[in-house]
Amino acid sequence: SIDPIDISGKIVVEFDESTDEIIYSFNVKGLESKVTGAGTHIHAGTTCDDADLVGGHYWDAGVVGPDPWTAEYGAVYSTNKKGRAVGSFKLNSGYGYSDNVGHAVVVHASDGTRVACGVLEEGLVN
Repeated sequence: SIDPIDISGKIVVEFDESTDEIIYSFNVKGLESKVTGAGTHIHAGTTCDDADLVGGHYWDAGVVGPDPWTAEYGAVYSTNKKGRAVGSFKLNSGYGYSDNVGHAVVVHASDGTRVACGVLEEGLVN
């Protein structure tokens, strides 16, 4: 079992205007040990304060068709034996940079349970 209080890290979302792709990078610790293919996504909601308001995956079906926030499109992470996940993936959600700011970013456990949530803020990559 996971204690969400012990999960910490950083997720950085950049936008490549030449390809309309989100570059989603993560460095998170305190997750399940030795997980392969668990999900992490931008959600439609704009808060983490109420689980019912986090909403589903955030994408524009009119632009990109089926949900890109799936394992099929690479929206997953894997952890080492200490529960650390480091990596990145690219995808086109149909939304640009400013459209994503203010939305909930969720990390899921291997069973799909939401174990971490934060709201995407505008900032500088360092």
